[in-house]
Amino acid sequence: MAEHQKAAPTHGILSVVAVGAHADDLEVGCFGTLALFRDLGATITAVVMTTTPSVDHFGKVFRPEGAKDAREGAKVLGIDDTVLLPFRNNEVPYSRESIQALNRVFDDRRADLILTHWVGDNQQDHQNTANSVISAARHYHNIWMFEPPPGRPPVSTTPFRPLLYVDISAYLEMKLRAIASHKGEYERLGGDKFFAQWEWRARLRGAEIRAAAAEAFEPVKLLANSLLPSLEPKG
Repeated sequence: MAEHQKAAPTHGILSVVAVGAHADDLEVGCFGTLALFRDLGATITAVVMTTTPSVDHFGKVFRPEGAKDAREGAKVLGIDDTVLLPFRNNEVPYSRESIQALNRVFDDRRADLILTHWVGDNQQDHQNTANSVISAARHYHNIWMFEPPPGRPPVSTTPFRPLLYVDISAYLEMKLRAIASHKGEYERLGGDKFFAQWEWRARLRGAEIRAAAAEAFEPVKLLANSLLPSLEPKG
């Protein structure tokens, strides 16, 4: 892929903060969208709620180097601002501590757009991260929830609603490369067989908007003015 030239900002989204529960969640959910906003001139901040190892009910350890994995994924996109929060894997809370930690990040970065998990995701860290983000960002104009992994039944009777699309045709290769950089998860979830579903989903969402590839979001809040070019004040 040709190197993308970073343009001067021409819109209101100058600071994007993406919050994922685990080291690979942003790559899976919204990496193409982050790449697009980066090339439009926005600064990108990646927040990972937990980088501690995950231990299953058999005692097997996964993600032993979560912090390293998070930084490796960010390198693919060239994200310099990566915030690793101290919560434990499978114990990410929806609490005063998680809300205040995120509120501090949003305020420090003056976030124009905040991306995170869908609240109906049935993985508890994803769900609590989404709720914490929504509470912490209650005074912010743009909060978009990215799509949960394929095949997961929602915890509510309302399924994910793909209401907002971002064409990532130019960034699909980068997104897939970033997902593949998480070798431990790649192998744990089925290797090449697992990997293909991310391209299939991007292609499906792309077909829905007549593009080669797309990412879909369900907005919690969306201020349309912020997505449009700024107008010069009339004299």
